[in-house]
Amino acid sequence: MSLPKILTVVQARMGSSRLPGKILLPLAGQPLLVRMVERVQRAQAGRHGGSGHHHRPRR
Repeated sequence: MSLPKILTVVQARMGSSRLPGKILLPLAGQPLLVRMVERVQRAQAGRHGGSGHHHRPRR
């Protein structure tokens, strides 16, 4: 029996209503996004990728 194909997507949003930009804030010396991606890589569960969106309204 073969293992199923798995794709892990880490969604990184800069626009948080309570803490904007939190995905880039340091956590134990590294941005939260870096720590999240490292954990996904350690899981060795197939392929992984990222998805991000940042919208700045025009002024």
